[in-house]
Amino acid sequence: MSAPWIAVAQDEMGVEEIAGAENNPRILEYFETCGATWATSDSEVPWCGAFAGYCMASAGHPLPSEPLRARAWLAWGRALDKPVHGCVVVLKRGNNPRQGHVGFFMQKGKNDTIYVLGGNQGNRVSIVKFKESDVLGYRWADSSAPLPKPKKSRIVESGDATAAQGAILSAGGVGAGVVSSGPSPVAPPPPSIPSPPDIPQLSEWSYLPRR
Repeated sequence: MSAPWIAVAQDEMGVEEIAGAENNPRILEYFETCGATWATSDSEVPWCGAFAGYCMASAGHPLPSEPLRARAWLAWGRALDKPVHGCVVVLKRGNNPRQGHVGFFMQKGKNDTIYVLGGNQGNRVSIVKFKESDVLGYRWADSSAPLPKPKKSRIVESGDATAAQGAILSAGGVGAGVVSSGPSPVAPPPPSIPSPPDIPQLSEWSYLPRR
C-alpha cells in the first residue's frame, strides 16, 4: 500500500509548465500551498520543493520551514538508513552546496540509479532516473505515518518495458523525465516480485530534455 502522499503525487503526473508568458495555475497552487504566494511564475522559480510540499500538505503532514528549498527537507521528518517506497529523497545538484533536488523515492534501478517521482523534472511532474550516489538523505514523515512493509524490489529497465508494453524508462538528470499516459491492461507480475504500485504505462509521455 502506497503512502497517502504518493497517491496525491501520482494524480499530478503530467502537470507541466506552460511555455511563454502564461503560467500553469496548478503549479502556482503548489507554491500557494507552501505559503509562497510571492511565486507567480511556473518557470522562473524552481518548484520541486513546492510539489513535495503540496503532496505532503494534501496528506495532512507538516512541512519544513522552507519547503521550496530542496535541502530543507533534510531536516524534515525522520531520517531513514535505507530508502522505502514513497519516502522523500534529497539529492545534490551540481557542485553548489546550496542547490539540490527533492522528490519521492519509487525504487532502485541498476548501476547506481534510483527512480524518483517529483516536480520540475523536465519542467513537469514525472518519474526520472537519478544517480544513487547523488543522494544526500532519505526522510519519512512523522510517526503517525507507518513505514511500508519491506518487500522485494523489481528493477525496471527498458528491456522490461518492452516485454511489459511499457514501464519506467530511463532519462537521466533533473532536466529529463518520463510520465504516465494512463493505465493499460498489463498482466500483473508474480507476487514474489511486485511492481511499484500504481505506476501506469509510459508509452506516450517519453520525451527528450529541454536544454
